[in-house]
Amino acid sequence: MSAIGWDEVKRQAARERLLAEVRAHRLPEAREVGAGNFSAYVTRAMERQREQDRLGELVAWIQEEGEPLTEEEVAVAEAERREFDRYFA
Repeated sequence: MSAIGWDEVKRQAARERLLAEVRAHRLPEAREVGAGNFSAYVTRAMERQREQDRLGELVAWIQEEGEPLTEEEVAVAEAERREFDRYFA
């Protein structure tokens, strides 16, 4: 059996807590669950995670292709992201 790191232990504990909350229906968004389907809450969480994964892949690719981003470039991108979040909220 391989040893797992502390970060993985924390992630597993967080997943278990979230699952317990969903099962206990403490999250109002998680109550609408059809047979064989995910709730809207879980579906959105999965979509959001995929967005974050893809953004991470994009950042890694950009950094491989060129120089690391400057603090100013990061600040501009973050401001744009917040603007998009407000627009699409």
